[in-house]
Amino acid sequence: MTTTDNRPIIGPTMGTATPPAVPTDPAGGVTVRESLKSLTSLTALTRPPATSSDSADGPLDGAAGETLETLAAPWPVAVGNRMSGWAPVAVEPAEPAAVARYAVEGGWCAPYALGWRRAGIGYACLIALPATTTAYSAAWLAQWAGGIDTGWLPTGRDGQSRRARWLAARPPSLGELAATTTVVGGPRRAAAVAAVAASAAAYGLAWIFQRPGRLAAAALLAAVVWFA
Repeated sequence: MTTTDNRPIIGPTMGTATPPAVPTDPAGGVTVRESLKSLTSLTALTRPPATSSDSADGPLDGAAGETLETLAAPWPVAVGNRMSGWAPVAVEPAEPAAVARYAVEGGWCAPYALGWRRAGIGYACLIALPATTTAYSAAWLAQWAGGIDTGWLPTGRDGQSRRARWLAARPPSLGELAATTTVVGGPRRAAAVAAVAASAAAYGLAWIFQRPGRLAAAALLAAVVWFA
């Protein structure tokens, strides 16, 4: 005859779970808690030092080199400082000779597309070059009337024709023109500012007419605005 075990069976859910103890090194080593403290200290040591931009005493605007003097500067200086890096302002417009070279040698079409190449050369000779020289002439007159140096147009020498002079002419950038308005005062400054505005309009028209795609886009935009 066998005996039975009448002790109650306790299921796994009836027991109480105890949190695992943090392992320690019996030989007196570093515990897990101390390792975490060491890692935190190492992170604090390797953190980069705070700069002036992170503190409340730094510049309000956050721009490098901007002080109260530059913020309170006359508006031509302030506008020139903020727009000096913009390509349409900082870069000089292309001279007419560069427009002709682009039409003849530029990579705007495949080498075997002779028909497109001839069409581009015809557009440059009939539209782009006359429009560019006319716009630059208007800019030159505006700058001359505004008292701005117009020495960018080559003088006639060695029997050089007027056409050759205008093909080699490269007007100054708008940034250079705007800088000249800061050294004059009174009515001359107003005339110089008007000359810069007229030069900007002339440069923009020359830029549009130098490429047929730009001219088509401008004509489409004008048609949409006109008939809207």
